[in-house]
Amino acid sequence: MPRRHASRPPPEDEWEPYDSADPALAGSLLAPRYELVRLLGRGALGATWHVREQATGREAVARIIHDAVARDATARAHIRRLARADLAVDHPHIVHTYEVAAARQRVPYVVCEYVDGTDLASVMRAEGRMALPRALGIARDAAEALVAAHRRGIVSGNLRPSGVLVERASGRAKVYEFDSPLFGDAGLLNDPTWAAPEQLEDPGEGPRPTADLYALGGMLYAMLTGTPPFAGATGFDAVRKKLEGAFTPVAKLRPDVPRVVENLLDCLLAGDPARRGTAAQALGELTFILGSL
Repeated sequence: MPRRHASRPPPEDEWEPYDSADPALAGSLLAPRYELVRLLGRGALGATWHVREQATGREAVARIIHDAVARDATARAHIRRLARADLAVDHPHIVHTYEVAAARQRVPYVVCEYVDGTDLASVMRAEGRMALPRALGIARDAAEALVAAHRRGIVSGNLRPSGVLVERASGRAKVYEFDSPLFGDAGLLNDPTWAAPEQLEDPGEGPRPTADLYALGGMLYAMLTGTPPFAGATGFDAVRKKLEGAFTPVAKLRPDVPRVVENLLDCLLAGDPARRGTAAQALGELTFILGSL
């Protein structure tokens, strides 16, 4: 684990337990290039830290994998493989990955670009229904990120508001955590809210690009209406509605939404993946609609 003046990692047979979310680690060195400045949050796989590169002073974000996950060699290899996929895409609307821990290092970590802003989920909670241009602009930025990722053969499969950052000054959106698994331990679904119906019916097939488009449509719908398209009193009820494909047309909740936006949502949220088109097509539609407002 990051600690002051660490000269080398301990031998493989001398695992040193650690808590990646321990606030007392502030001031410690990671790797040892990065100083841990402050704890930003704790997730299912690890803790997120605001860090500063020692040599340049550059601010960044480090995701340090939890002790329980890091003990498993298969999990470490999986995280490295997925995080390295992020390195393969350099795009203004994707949070840039600077570095991934080497295989020989005991504690897996990923160092990413620092974005001065907040996640889209928090923005949606604070604002409720968003203004049409703002919602469309965020969706367009996310579509640009999907185009870049899909062209490199990378599919998120878990696109969601908490995985999109909105810059405070510009309002520009950046997608991150392409490496976040949709399914947790034992294949249990973490959050079905934004998942495509085919992911719920046959998760073994793995996500396809059209699943990302479905999530994009769900996020746009929620930004415009203040609620996901398939909300239910219980998780089971929400999943049932999604599998049935029944959602309230956006125009009934937002009469100011143009018909062309409703048509786009009907395509993106279609139960048949073939009807959703491609990320490039969605980007073209969103760009056209924004230009016509």
